Amino acid sequence: MKPFSIGVAKSAWRAIVSVFVVVAVSLAFAQGASAQGKKVTLFLDWDGLAGHHMGIWLAKEKGYFAAGGLDVRIVPGRGSGQVAQVVAGGRAEFGYISSAVLIQSIAKQTAPLISVSVSMQKDNLSMAYLKSSGIKTPKDIEGRKYGMVPGGVAQLLWPAFARATGIDLSKVQVIKTSYQLYFPQFKSKQFDVTGNFAVGATSQLALEKGGEKVRQFVYGDYLPILGKVITVHKDTLAKNPKMVRNFVRAMDKAWNDIDANPDKAVMEAARVATREVGKGLPAETIAKLARMTLPAKLRSPATKGKPIGWSRAKDWRTMINFMAKVDRFPRKPKVSEVMTNRFYE
Repeated sequence: MKPFSIGVAKSAWRAIVSVFVVVAVSLAFAQGASAQGKKVTLFLDWDGLAGHHMGIWLAKEKGYFAAGGLDVRIVPGRGSGQVAQVVAGGRAEFGYISSAVLIQSIAKQTAPLISVSVSMQKDNLSMAYLKSSGIKTPKDIEGRKYGMVPGGVAQLLWPAFARATGIDLSKVQVIKTSYQLYFPQFKSKQFDVTGNFAVGATSQLALEKGGEKVRQFVYGDYLPILGKVITVHKDTLAKNPKMVRNFVRAMDKAWNDIDANPDKAVMEAARVATREVGKGLPAETIAKLARMTLPAKLRSPATKGKPIGWSRAKDWRTMINFMAKVDRFPRKPKVSEVMTNRFYE
């Protein structure tokens, strides 16, 4: 047998090495791209420390978004109205907003938005007051000062709340404020009630550290309103349904974890929220506040036995009819215009 040529061996070896290098680099690039995932943005309705935000942090921390090929950037917002505008304008793929604001945006501004998942079956927005004020029932708000942020959900729901509880609007002084000022003004007792609180709000801590006790009238206990929803631009849903489906499924996995083992899962999510958002609050405190709404608001009697995130069309129809009457919509949108359960079917 003719001996193998050293020159040929070297050439062959170089070729083999080159092939391996190319393959290795390609695999590394592919793995890196896969690990990184498609970059998408989720805008929150607020700072990210409330109970209804815990599923989002948990989905990111446990790799549920990444498993769906998504690299999710989470951005704090300043109210559902702002977030609706951001998503409608194409500046974020996903928005976490109030269902009431979603319906209003579609009915009055023809916003190209749609809900793809309901995280809370009952909204946790509330009217907050101090125990020291002497207020005990909604009717006690008469003769008081009410601090309201114009353009927010609280302003939208205030007249309906008043009618539902028998409050005479002419006997309540409404003081217009802003998201930046309403809390310090409420703390300094410039008004008696604020409509921009939420059950489990971290701002409650600052008041109670000063010796005050916060009490709340939750809108959802008096009015037919669903809670927070994940919304997308209708073009996003049409062009990239797989991306939306993967996002929704990641969220559902996280909410299922919280539903199955709330103590452990909420604590894990609270640690992430504390790390990402900060504000110097310990994770234990965030978890305690979150447990005021979790897992109680994840389901309702109407959604029993259904996946978390699924919502009943009848509940949306009731809410649309209610809001159309309250807010005098120029037109009343169909249920199919505002929500879809397609990722749960």
